[in-house]
Amino acid sequence: MTWRALTAHLGLKDAIHVGHSTGGGEVVHYLARRGQQDVYRLRLLARCRPLMLKTDANPEGLPKSGF
Repeated sequence: MTWRALTAHLGLKDAIHVGHSTGGGEVVHYLARRGQQDVYRLRLLARCRPLMLKTDANPEGLPKSGF
């Protein structure tokens, strides 16, 4: 079940989304795709940075020269 389906199924409004470690990237990715409607707050705990480098798997990333 996707986050969107789960929040819709539970009827969540003004929810607080929490991501720990790599789950923080999942929460940010979810909100970036879905938008911020029905989200009250976002908390990232002991987060890991998302993959920012441009690679074959991440063509939208930044080139190595940008770091």
